[in-house]
Amino acid sequence: MARVQTRPWVKIIFLVWLVPFTSFFSFLVSFARGESTLPLIFNADNAYSAIQDQLNLGNRIPGTTAREDCANYFKEKLAPYTTVIDHNYTLHGTACQNVVGILNPTVSGNIVIIGAHYDSRAISEKDPISPASPCPGANDGAAGSAVLLELTRILYQIRQILRVQIWFVFFDAEDQGYGGLSGWNYAEGSQVFASHLETILGLTPLSEVKLMLLLDMVGGTGLRFAKDGYSNSTIQDLFFQLGRDLGYTSAFPTDPHYFSNLLDDHKWFAARGIPSVDFIIDFTDTSGPWPYHHTTGDNLTHINTDSLTITGRTLERFFHEYYVSAVDGGGGRDAFWNWSGDWLLTETGAILLSCVFGACVVFGIYCAFKAYILKKHQVIKDLTTIKEASL
Repeated sequence: MARVQTRPWVKIIFLVWLVPFTSFFSFLVSFARGESTLPLIFNADNAYSAIQDQLNLGNRIPGTTAREDCANYFKEKLAPYTTVIDHNYTLHGTACQNVVGILNPTVSGNIVIIGAHYDSRAISEKDPISPASPCPGANDGAAGSAVLLELTRILYQIRQILRVQIWFVFFDAEDQGYGGLSGWNYAEGSQVFASHLETILGLTPLSEVKLMLLLDMVGGTGLRFAKDGYSNSTIQDLFFQLGRDLGYTSAFPTDPHYFSNLLDDHKWFAARGIPSVDFIIDFTDTSGPWPYHHTTGDNLTHINTDSLTITGRTLERFFHEYYVSAVDGGGGRDAFWNWSGDWLLTETGAILLSCVFGACVVFGIYCAFKAYILKKHQVIKDLTTIKEASL
C-alpha cells in the first residue's frame, strides 16, 4: 500500500498550532523562573549601627564579660524574629557560646545556615605600633554579625513566602589562633558546632541542612571578594554572577584572589558534606583597599556602608531568587543543592510540564490530521471503486 503523503497545507496548519504551544511554554517557564520583583530593602545604616554596638561593648575575647555581653546583645536582637538557641561549650578551660536564631522553624526538609564569628582577636600582631593591643574587630567579626542581624530583620518580613528554614549562627572562638590566645587555633567554635550538629538538630536529620554561607570581613572599604578551596565552586560562581548582575562588579571580580587552603568557619561544614560558601576578602593584601587585618586599624573608621549594602543585598536577592516562588514575586529558580517537593514551581518543573503538555498537543494534532487524511483517502478510494463498478 502506498504511503499517504501529508500535503503542504497540513504542515502549515501544524506550524500554526505550534504558536500557542510556544506561547504557553514561554509563559509557564517565565512564570516559574525569572528575576525577582521583590524590592531589596537591606539597610546598611542598621548594620553599621550594629557594628558600633558591638564595639561599644569592648573587646569580645573568649572568657571576657564583653564576649558574654555581645552574645546577650545578639539574643536580644534576634528574639523578635527568630527562635533563639544557646550552644554552650568549653574550649581550653574557657566557657564559650555560639548563638543561633532560627527563622521559619516549622519549615522542614530545607535548612540554610548563615554564619559569622563575633569574637575579636586578643592581639594585633600585624600592627607596627601596638602589636600586643587587642584588635577592635570592626570588620573581622562585627561586620559579618551585623549583616546577619539585618538579614534576620528583613527576611522575617517575607517569612510566609520563604520556602526555607534559616539558621543565623554567631560563632564564638574563631579568631584566636596562632598566638591570639595561647594554645588556641582558628575556627574552633564553628568546629565544635559542626561536630554537634546532630545534637543541635534533635530529631531533624543532618540531610536537611542543604547549604552553609559564611560572612567574614564583609564591611571594609573597597570590598573585593575572594574565592577558596573549601567553598563549593559552582555555588560560589552563582553568587559572583548574582552580585555582578546587581551591578557590584568591583566586589565580585572576574579574577578574584584564590585561597587554596583557607581555615575558616565554613571548612567544618564542607567536611561534613554540606555545600558551603565563604564570603571573604583577600585579607593578606597589605597594599589593598583594606590593609587592617589583625591591626588596631580594624575599627569603624574603615567600615564602609556600601560594602555592607553589597553583601546584604546580594544575599537578600539570593533568597528572593531561590527560595521564593514566582507566584509570590520571587525568582522560583532551582536550588540544585536542594531538590525539594516544590519542584512544580521551579524552572525545571515548568519545563517538564511544558514538554508533557507540548508532546500531548503535538501528538493529538498529528493523530487528528493523520486520521483525517486517511479517512479522506479512503473516501476517494471508495468513490473510485464505485465509479469503476458502475462502468
